[in-house]
Amino acid sequence: MFRSPYTAVLTILSLSFILAGIAMFQLAYSQVPNTFSVSSIILGNDKPISATIDEKTSKIYGIFATENGAKNLIYVIDTAQNKVLDTIKIGSEKNDFLSNIALDPERGILYAAGQHLVNENDTTIAYDTLYLINSTNNKFMRIQLYSETEEGKEGSLAGISVNPVTNKIYLGSLYPEGGKPGLYIVDGNTLESVYLEKWQYGIKDIQLDPESNLLYVGAKYDNLISTIDGSNNEIVE
Repeated sequence: MFRSPYTAVLTILSLSFILAGIAMFQLAYSQVPNTFSVSSIILGNDKPISATIDEKTSKIYGIFATENGAKNLIYVIDTAQNKVLDTIKIGSEKNDFLSNIALDPERGILYAAGQHLVNENDTTIAYDTLYLINSTNNKFMRIQLYSETEEGKEGSLAGISVNPVTNKIYLGSLYPEGGKPGLYIVDGNTLESVYLEKWQYGIKDIQLDPESNLLYVGAKYDNLISTIDGSNNEIVE
């Protein structure tokens, strides 16, 4: 498959920015000023789809599209050695498509939002899926949140964030048309989910403050940002 030089440059620059960010973060909290260098690692065939950082181990977990467009691989990158330590394969490249990733640093669990395709009675069903990945042994499981036929499906899961204090996982669901737009809240202990339907088109971006247990969600097509109290899942007026 032909690989555009522009694509390769985007990939190199994207990962360089991630590595530079970690280096500057470490420098900012160092008592002794120091120099740092930025290295580049070529992965996949495009810029990172999503990445998360484990500050305790200085590892990056990144989702990159492969040469043939597969999106079911998570690359484990050691920023201290500037090399790929491992590649976690999730399911099948024809059936599993990861889009966003987050890490619970306290429990060592990776959470990825994505889509799982299943053939049922000669019809392809697309499941909006939360993937739970053990970062120690790379074993994973799927939690299916919503499904409809792949043909005509207009949306998917979007942003994802984890609160390590409460062990809650938050997933945005973005549907410009139809589907099930909103916000899913998954209990990391029971794996049961709660669905909030307070936005017409759903949520794309999620940020949270673990200490205050406040969640900030961006509703892309609604053109607003909502603040949610994580203790009762209510919007703060």
